[in-house]
Amino acid sequence: MTIGNGFSFQLGAILKVTNELRAGFTYNSPTWFTISEETTQGISTFATDSQGSFTNNIFPNIINIYPSYRLQSPGKITGSLAYVFGEQGLISFDYSRRDHTNTQFKPTSDPFFASQNNEMNNVFAVANTYRVGGEYKIKQISLRGGYRLEESPYSDDSFVGDLTGYSLGLGYNFGNTKLDFTYDHAQRITSNQLYSVGLTDAAVLDTNNSNFTLTLGFNL
Repeated sequence: MTIGNGFSFQLGAILKVTNELRAGFTYNSPTWFTISEETTQGISTFATDSQGSFTNNIFPNIINIYPSYRLQSPGKITGSLAYVFGEQGLISFDYSRRDHTNTQFKPTSDPFFASQNNEMNNVFAVANTYRVGGEYKIKQISLRGGYRLEESPYSDDSFVGDLTGYSLGLGYNFGNTKLDFTYDHAQRITSNQLYSVGLTDAAVLDTNNSNFTLTLGFNL
């Protein structure tokens, strides 16, 4: 059993450059986890002889408690620009950067954690995310669309490739009630090697995820 708790914080600001242009910045701090682990021990045997089958389960209620350790996940910075066309709509662009090599087990003075941190530093990479989207209003109708590209967090992107996706949305404003329908699609190619010897050919998975969301909102 693994038990943990963590702490993180976010900072953000929006600047109105002109009446139409907005600029934003957001900082997501790393998450600092404190983790403890416990295991229990037991044995189960199954035997068959001329008199039948027998099962014995022995669980002496032994609990192994291991020293707690800390895990730090990478932080993220995001910059955004948005251009507002009066009350007709807007177009926006977001850029995010997350350095996954900053993932660390602590204390770093521990030899095992140091080796794991060095391994993650070699395996992980900086991942950038790009998002562009827009909305256009025709009286009570809102039309929305967006595209995103999330780079692989691995230095070898043949293992886990980039994620690409797009979304489409349609909304209607009844006054005090709003109805929105959204379709979101994302695609990513991954390569999984099931065995280290023998059958070493990797299984290539082309994963496509689609989500449909219907939202009904009320203004009180």
